[in-house]
Amino acid sequence: MNIKILKNFENYEDCKATMLNENLVLEKVYSDIENSGLKKIRYILLDISDNSRREILPQYDKYNIGDVKNVSSSSDYIYFFTFNQDGDDSSEIRLMRYNIITGEHEIIFKYSDDITMYSIVKKLKVFVLNEFYLLVQQEYLKTNAAENCSGFFKFESFLYNINDQKIYSVVDENLSTNGINDIIPVSENLCIMKTGFPLLQDNRYSLLEKEEVSVEAVSLVNIGQLISDILIMQTSITFDTIDQAYYNKTIPYIEVQDNYLIYSVTDTIENYEEVVFYNINDKESTRCINKNVFKMEDLAKHYIINDEPYICISKATGIEFVNLKKAKIEYKFEENLKLETVEKNMFIFSGKSEKGLLRKSYHYCEVYDLQQNMILREKGDYFECKCFGDNLYLFII
Repeated sequence: MNIKILKNFENYEDCKATMLNENLVLEKVYSDIENSGLKKIRYILLDISDNSRREILPQYDKYNIGDVKNVSSSSDYIYFFTFNQDGDDSSEIRLMRYNIITGEHEIIFKYSDDITMYSIVKKLKVFVLNEFYLLVQQEYLKTNAAENCSGFFKFESFLYNINDQKIYSVVDENLSTNGINDIIPVSENLCIMKTGFPLLQDNRYSLLEKEEVSVEAVSLVNIGQLISDILIMQTSITFDTIDQAYYNKTIPYIEVQDNYLIYSVTDTIENYEEVVFYNINDKESTRCINKNVFKMEDLAKHYIINDEPYICISKATGIEFVNLKKAKIEYKFEENLKLETVEKNMFIFSGKSEKGLLRKSYHYCEVYDLQQNMILREKGDYFECKCFGDNLYLFII
């Protein structure tokens, strides 16, 4: 594994970085728009090979009108929203597709709506299922009966064919009622879908009544089958459901690491979580209990290290990694380090040096291997860490 240090990010406080391939990093730089809930976004490509930057299509103003997630496991496209005013209360909203290899771009979806509604009473999610189909979900602000909790709890969704520009309504009861929380690609035609909105964030579990919450589920979904079911207006789409939760239990997140689907089932009455490591290949699960869970920050830190599931425990004496299959502590690190993440069997920490008589204190990042040997120490603040192929990219500011 090679470690590459990346520095000098533009406006890093309002920047998000994504590795597109072994040479290109996408930087999204956000800026506020006065008297608006929207933000303007600059899309910048950083070429690691020569440390050059170029802004993508600066002639188009880009906005965070909605979230776009590419469900394809491999793609040369990035997506962004623009809009043009076409009336007093209406704008033409456009979703554009840009090829990072050829530089070609096109509008793949457009519609008219009141742009001032977005991020305030309406949200938009677009899942790019493949080169030809988009799954579009519109979310609407809804307040509970007690009027003490509001969220985007009402959903309408449709499938959009990019080529013939046709819309196919989603009539599946689960998707229409509970909505899609997230989709994570596993392979070119397989994904993990989380339906239903979680209750742990914003203390929703103590504010919403039983009839106001959604049924949450985690499922394996064949993308081709999903498209076919929507096209024939199937009222019960085929899902391979792995787990469900309702009312007193919630699933606050899903994540895929290596061959594992990782998620939490949190009991909001007993205030504990069951962390589940589901092996996508053999469909076997490894589980552990984490107590005293009242908010998102209390959830356990989970990692796949050397193809096995681990939980990280922070103590006054240091940081410990527990191998759940062996039920024992396998790695320990000293207490003056802050764990940032674990990537490709490497532990990434940050820390701050002590101030001396003739020297100032400084921030640094350290990387350790599985033998707990420090293989890199770099001055600077940790920003982000990404892996691509055999390379670990460490973003330092």
